[in-house]
Amino acid sequence: MTTIRFLKCNDDFWGLECSGHSGFAEFGQDIVCSAISTLCGTLHIALSKVLNLPIIHKQDDKQGFFYLELKNKKDSIIANKFFQTIYYSFCEIANSYPKFVKIL
Repeated sequence: MTTIRFLKCNDDFWGLECSGHSGFAEFGQDIVCSAISTLCGTLHIALSKVLNLPIIHKQDDKQGFFYLELKNKKDSIIANKFFQTIYYSFCEIANSYPKFVKIL
């Protein structure tokens, strides 16, 4: 199962952590993991390349681990719409595949 945890203060998102493989299918064939990886990558690109915000990013594909954090929590005001979009997208995946994805 993949667990997803958004880091936030009140309604302001400032980070994301995903861990574990969903187990929906074999490695390389897992559409749930693929969707999660795509959303994580999209958020990374949005924050670091589109908004040019300084971030902390850690990733280990073999372990199924992704971590992203804004270096400056004040940037959450700028980044919040991107985080919200990714959050609601993860909710849709979790609703469709509740045995494989959990949002904490």
